[in-house]
Amino acid sequence: MDIKINKSGVWVTVERNVDVSTPDIALTQFVQEMHGTSEYQVQLTESETQSARAVSYRNESDNALLELLCDEVLPQLSSQLTAETADKLSTCLAARLEIKQRYPKPA
Repeated sequence: MDIKINKSGVWVTVERNVDVSTPDIALTQFVQEMHGTSEYQVQLTESETQSARAVSYRNESDNALLELLCDEVLPQLSSQLTAETADKLSTCLAARLEIKQRYPKPA
């Protein structure tokens, strides 16, 4: 990722290829010490943006979507599936249920 600071109303790149795992506090301290400001922006490359998006999907929405599909949507649709597909779905949902029962959510 690149770091940009505001110079006279224009965002100027001052550092390139900074590790995306660098904590915000370290970035703020670096920019303050090297450039005399704590106002900065980071610009991710396309691959960094795609990677961050994938991680966010996994952490923030994929689990909720999977829960919704497995617990509500797929059971309702199973009657509309071919017998073979319905059997595969039942096997997957049964395996998922067994795992949920083996590792229940804490009370």
